[in-house]
Amino acid sequence: MLLLSSVPFEEFGYRTDFPKDPLPNRTFAVQSRIPDFVPLWGSLLGGIWWITHRREEVSKAEVEDKSGKKGGGR
Repeated sequence: MLLLSSVPFEEFGYRTDFPKDPLPNRTFAVQSRIPDFVPLWGSLLGGIWWITHRREEVSKAEVEDKSGKKGGGR
């Protein structure tokens, strides 16, 4: 929206304390760090996934061992 007025914007109640530097300069500081965190989060989430699925595999193997030993000893 573009507002044109011969009256100062403070009289309308609009903010006039905006920064003078362009917003792309501010967002560049944050966006330049994103490539650093993507592999970190990917590795972390992949590790959590592996641990949880490994626990499920181990518990299934333990149940199969227990049922196999009981059935073979009869």
